[in-house]
Amino acid sequence: MNERGYLDILYQLKREGYRFALFSDESTGGPCVILRHDIDFSLRDALAIAELDHSIDIRSTFFFLVRSGLYNLLSREACSILDRIGGLGHEIGLHFDASIYSPARAQDVEREKALVRWCAGTCIAIISLHRPPLGIRERNNLVASVGCATTYDDRWVNDMTYVSDSRGEWSGVPKNNKQNIQVLLHPFWWTPTADDRCAKLRSFIVDAARDRRNALVAEVMPSAEDLLSSDQ
Repeated sequence: MNERGYLDILYQLKREGYRFALFSDESTGGPCVILRHDIDFSLRDALAIAELDHSIDIRSTFFFLVRSGLYNLLSREACSILDRIGGLGHEIGLHFDASIYSPARAQDVEREKALVRWCAGTCIAIISLHRPPLGIRERNNLVASVGCATTYDDRWVNDMTYVSDSRGEWSGVPKNNKQNIQVLLHPFWWTPTADDRCAKLRSFIVDAARDRRNALVAEVMPSAEDLLSSDQ
């Protein structure tokens, strides 16, 4: 899984006559692809994929976590990235982690939507659920409780074909499919750091450590750099 493989998927869909649409489009028509990106790991990977989509005239939807342990959506860099992604014509939504709440309520969703709206400067029309329950009944109960449109509503899952690269595993685009398709591709798995999933994770950890070091030095310069150098 790499950037070349990612482009191959999109070009294949185009060759088969699909057009690309957004969740917010009034009418998707058919056959169409709704391309979705859940941002679980890296904001920079999100921007890289947003620019790649834009380069081949594809608009897609990016869903961001508010309460992530891996990135800070309120940081200056994050707000700049969201502004850039929106400026490329892509749609921005909330990636809602219901496991944080006991139980998740509609007001929790609205609070997080307001934060994404503030960061992105745009209305949030739809949300994606982070690691939704595997059981159909449990997932449907969660969808009903959040009080707004989600990517797991019947019209986006049961009424069209759904394919995903969750956990870095890609099964491929369905052959001879005439239905509309929702395609979930996580930018993290397709950016060109490495092909192997374990290598990607290791590279991410190294990059995160470097970012934390740089942030620490910037916060307490110049003493932090001196201390870190003397400790090696």
